[in-house]
Amino acid sequence: MAKKLKKEQYLCVSAYVRALEPQLLTGTDLSRMIDADSDSEAIRILTEHGYPEMSANMTSLEDSLRSARDTALESLAAFLPDQSILDFFRLRYDYHNAKVALKALWTGEDAHRLLMSGGRLEERALYQQLQASEDETLPQPLQDTVVQARETVGATGDPQKGDFLLDRAYFAEQNSLAEQTKSPFLMEYSKLLTDIANLQSLVRVLRMKKDVLLLSEVLFPGGTLAVDTLQEAAYNGNIADTYAATSLENAAALGAAAVEGGSLTAFERACDDAVTHFLQTAILIPYGLEPVLAYLAAREQEQRNVRIVMSGRLAGLPADTIRERMRETYV
Repeated sequence: MAKKLKKEQYLCVSAYVRALEPQLLTGTDLSRMIDADSDSEAIRILTEHGYPEMSANMTSLEDSLRSARDTALESLAAFLPDQSILDFFRLRYDYHNAKVALKALWTGEDAHRLLMSGGRLEERALYQQLQASEDETLPQPLQDTVVQARETVGATGDPQKGDFLLDRAYFAEQNSLAEQTKSPFLMEYSKLLTDIANLQSLVRVLRMKKDVLLLSEVLFPGGTLAVDTLQEAAYNGNIADTYAATSLENAAALGAAAVEGGSLTAFERACDDAVTHFLQTAILIPYGLEPVLAYLAAREQEQRNVRIVMSGRLAGLPADTIRERMRETYV
């Protein structure tokens, strides 16, 4: 994907995406789901927006979300002039599944239920491959990271260190894929995801009162703020000031409050809303790579909202509590 494609080469797929956008759930749709008299009525709203039929339980919901995600990726692959663009979105599932498989190996537990489809690699085959320590055919840099994680956990006995290594490799490869597209929009999106992951790590470490030295393992390069700057913010306790005048200013202020015992829910919601605000900058772009990328990312954000609403309903939470957790929508 070294050669940058012209915007005109995305005319067909842009038109296809614009035709799909009306199926995205709006804030009004999600409110209707929250206020629905029954779970079946809430589910009907989902099926009206293209989700497969499901039962009123989380297993069935996850199956429906998985099917919708796979369908979205497969349908766009038929229109994209460069299908490798989808690797940016498939990558996270490969690394998630690698973490699941290795942790299952290290703990002796069966974790098939935690696997997610949608990656470049078929999830169950990857699980079996890693369980059998057959790493040779994995794509780079995943292969090297898996080997390093095995060695590190073998030496330390700490599976969490293996997770840290895989997370670091994931963000590095994600940023690399974004740069290969030569798309300013995707590169900025990738940086934003890295910034959010780093901010969440800062808040998590400080809130749990862990040694700030742990940040050297859980902060990733590639964001708009350097790792050294973030480590200094942790030492000095000035998270909010560090993110001032950035797209994460509000999230950082809520994060600083969460460190002192404030709401983690409000902080996490602000992080996700910052992503949505960025994606909305593509709405007025008539054609090109931006509408395609924004649509795929918006579908991921939408599924997060669906989980929040349906899991809240199934748990019997009050409507106001579910609304507090709900994220902003792309449309």
